[in-house]
Amino acid sequence: MGYPPEKQSLGILILRWFAVLPASIASLALIVTLLWVIQRYFSWGEGAIANFLDTVWNGFLGGLAWVYAGAYTAPIANKLPISIVLLVLLALFVGAMFLGLIASPTPLEHGGVAAVLQMVMLMVGSGTAVYQLKDEQTN
Repeated sequence: MGYPPEKQSLGILILRWFAVLPASIASLALIVTLLWVIQRYFSWGEGAIANFLDTVWNGFLGGLAWVYAGAYTAPIANKLPISIVLLVLLALFVGAMFLGLIASPTPLEHGGVAAVLQMVMLMVGSGTAVYQLKDEQTN
């Protein structure tokens, strides 16, 4: 994918490092938006089952996209270290959201169970991406 890091100019390498986190954020937002559009226009139903599927897929695919986009934007050949860093950053973000949900005076009114499920699925998706990138490095 593109030039190897040794063949890129210093300016391109610096820009790619600056683009790692924005690429992860943009990919997560894109996945959530695409799944929202798919569910709204090609509805897979209403009610608890549809909300459950929406929550699970948003979290899982969002976590995958977060790690993959950032890891493939980084200008290093070994994608495993940057994917672990992105996983830790996402874990910190999810932890902060979870603490904010717990600190809320009425957590169930803010979608408590669905929010916790989506946070768990974000971590499962990003962990799956790290595992896949680990396997990719060994093959």
